[in-house]
Amino acid sequence: MTPESPIQTPFAIPTERSAARPITRTASITGRREANEDAVLADDALRLYAVADGLGGRPGGATASRVALGALWRAVSAFATGDVPNAERLQRDLGRRGLYEGLLEHASRCAHRAVRRGQQGPLAEMATTVAAVFFAEGAAIVAHVGDSRVYRLRQGSLTALTADHSLVTELTALGTPISAAQRQAYAHVVTRALGVRGEAEPEVRRVDVAPGDLFLLCTDGLHGALADDRIAALLGGTTHELVADQIVWAAFAAGSEDNVSAVVLRAPA
Repeated sequence: MTPESPIQTPFAIPTERSAARPITRTASITGRREANEDAVLADDALRLYAVADGLGGRPGGATASRVALGALWRAVSAFATGDVPNAERLQRDLGRRGLYEGLLEHASRCAHRAVRRGQQGPLAEMATTVAAVFFAEGAAIVAHVGDSRVYRLRQGSLTALTADHSLVTELTALGTPISAAQRQAYAHVVTRALGVRGEAEPEVRRVDVAPGDLFLLCTDGLHGALADDRIAALLGGTTHELVADQIVWAAFAAGSEDNVSAVVLRAPA
């Protein structure tokens, strides 16, 4: 069985542009689901990477993930070219924090509004998670909404750079006892997503980057099936060219019942 091609989003980057910095590998499989509601974005020239997971159980999950990543990419690309359609809104977001942290917050908000605008007819309740990394000023700017994750592998040590916006995570943080049955029942209940009513606040942070760092962006179909030590072993023990394919199929082999998507990249110098 060969892995499926990464999902093609409406904003596909021309090959010659992506080839400028071939540091990235992506993979996305439908797995045991009937359709793939994940989407992936990897633009090496813009140094922007993201995964999105359309919320299961709601019509339009696949549309929501693609719409969100399209809007995210357009917002960052517009900033890079100086052609910003809503400069006032961008200025407000930039004023909240550092320049690039504000940019990724703004882009996440644009993605949220794009999903909301598309909520018509059978797509009225569509929503999606997102996790994104943007490299700037020798650092990685990380943003996420929901339970898609970003990890960093450094010298064999794996660090989760995001904390799930999920019911299980929030109950655990409050010290609320959770049984194994409850943990399984609430495993996919997110408390924040793009497309929900109101503003879906992104969580944004800046992390340092060192030579040799590997970053993994993945949907819950991957991290829900593989323990952190298994993820670290796969990232550290497989050649960079093959690891994205191997890690998604490892999650499938481990019993994942969801779509599985990953973006694996070596940090730019």
